[in-house]
Amino acid sequence: MSANTHGPYVLARLLTGVPADAEVADGLGEPWDDIAAEVLSANGEGRMPAFHRAVDWRPDGAELKAAVFAVDPSAEAPAPPPARFTVIGAADIMARPDPTWAVYRHLAVGQVSVWYGRPGSTKTFELIDLSCDTATGLRWLGKHEVRQGAVIYVSAEGVGGMAKRLRAWVRRRGATLEQLHFIEQAPNLTDPGDVDLLIAQIQALSNDVQLVALDPLNFCLGDGDENSAGDMGKAMASLQRIARALACHVAVAHHANKGGSEERGSSAIRAAADTMIQVTNEDAVITLECTKQRDAEQFAPVHLKLVVVPEDDSCVVEPADQNAEHGQLSVQQRRALEALHSTALDDGASTTEWMDVSGIQRSTFFFARKKLLDGAYISKVGRRFSLLDKGLLAVAQSKKSNGCGAALDRFSEEKSNATQGNESGGDSKGADHLVQESNGSPMGVQWTEKSNSPISLKGRSPLDYWTGLDSCPDEPSFLAGEDDRGGQP
Repeated sequence: MSANTHGPYVLARLLTGVPADAEVADGLGEPWDDIAAEVLSANGEGRMPAFHRAVDWRPDGAELKAAVFAVDPSAEAPAPPPARFTVIGAADIMARPDPTWAVYRHLAVGQVSVWYGRPGSTKTFELIDLSCDTATGLRWLGKHEVRQGAVIYVSAEGVGGMAKRLRAWVRRRGATLEQLHFIEQAPNLTDPGDVDLLIAQIQALSNDVQLVALDPLNFCLGDGDENSAGDMGKAMASLQRIARALACHVAVAHHANKGGSEERGSSAIRAAADTMIQVTNEDAVITLECTKQRDAEQFAPVHLKLVVVPEDDSCVVEPADQNAEHGQLSVQQRRALEALHSTALDDGASTTEWMDVSGIQRSTFFFARKKLLDGAYISKVGRRFSLLDKGLLAVAQSKKSNGCGAALDRFSEEKSNATQGNESGGDSKGADHLVQESNGSPMGVQWTEKSNSPISLKGRSPLDYWTGLDSCPDEPSFLAGEDDRGGQP
């Protein structure tokens, strides 16, 4: 019974002379709480005159009287209105089980992941591989256990080219895909009715769905705008509803912004997503980087490659060779190194200075900083951070892959020659006239002339002096707000 009918019932009972302690006369809602208090405070005049006095002055007094006098006070008391909210004790919360993993320590059941990247970053290849592994029970990327079951792949752009990719996967893995199903029509995630139909159709197909993939997100919005917080809030709520209703994981492919560093559209996407995975494809190394994980630690970057299956004129995703030092770093970690390189002077850079220049979101930045410290790419002295030799080389290696190879080669050769010259006492020209002197700098060493006159860095780090990186004006920058290579979002 709603508060609108419970209030009149209690008032009708009080007016017939029911003792005050026989009725719960509070929590009735407005205006019934005030009227009941007035009636119960009546002295010698009686409750009925007090009731009239409490309602006659109100604009809706006639309607209130009619509601009370329409009630049969002798009828059985209705149940009180249900509580709007449920209060749960801390002990009950702590007793709840940990998340159930759709992919162990990566993707959870009942949650939503957003896989974002630029065109050509292999987002669709990644979702196909995840879908096929889930449908067959094979470990994801050959390492991580999955919950095997039915998979629904909503290919909102159509299934053109999908046949070759699936045949290549089957040939390479030697498995069959009976539990993988496709939907070609795009649902409207901003329309609750359309989402109801999608859930019902999936439930009719299987009661053991473990994964629903939607590719891409912007095709599943109907007339909605991905830049609108309202529209994207509705869409993300629909994805969460699908995940909970089917007790499965929902994975969504989405585009990155023009710069490629963040997902495109409203911040409501990241706010509502449980897991965010950035997909990049640089120098033939595909990197999956977790930039948000709601209920667990962000997993380490995953490095992959596309393996050609010539019989099917397509490719499959497999773990990459990570022998190259810079390939072990994620895009965001290399971006952080690039930012520190451009920011830090001899005394390094503070966290705020570094993070502001990097443009990386706060949680992702701190995760990248920890990995760089753990990997000995950077050092921390007090509250200042600086690149170590390993970090300098990683930045140079990244720049070499973007067209500055000659500068890197000169850096490596001259540094090697300088070390050899110092050990042999030689005083030849070129790199041999430079030595390393420890001066307590966070950089660890300061390169100086043998005459002890300091090198003039002019606001540049030692790496700039050595490699002549300023001579590479056409290089794409990790910090660029737009893609220097002409890509489209």
